Amino acid sequence: MKNFKEKLSDIRCFVFDVDGVMTDGGLLITESGEQLRKTNIRDGFGLAQAVRHGYYVWVISGSSSEGVRKRLGYLGIDEVHMSVENKWHKLEALLIQYRVSAKEVLYMGDDIPDYEVMSHCAIKTAPADAAPE
Repeated sequence: MKNFKEKLSDIRCFVFDVDGVMTDGGLLITESGEQLRKTNIRDGFGLAQAVRHGYYVWVISGSSSEGVRKRLGYLGIDEVHMSVENKWHKLEALLIQYRVSAKEVLYMGDDIPDYEVMSHCAIKTAPADAAPE
């Protein structure tokens, strides 16, 4: 059985949820109803570096934010899927399209909607403050 470092050497693709993973999980809601999210600039640098080094970096989120889409596009992430109800179905389609195996995917999610899709991926990760389930 491979140790964690050996498993990382097989990874070609990183897949992330947005809220609670790329953000602190909070929302600032303006009087007009706009929902603002806060990301960490250092995370952006790391994501852009992964893209530059030839890794696939995909985002699959149940939420919707044009600002998030623009920010991720600026970082070089082309596969940004928002308002996704079934994350596994979306990921499965991307895997087929790009000829990537789920055994080559590291997934990071933080809540119950991520559980199913995580179960298919080689490496499952979550932030320290993720849902305990």
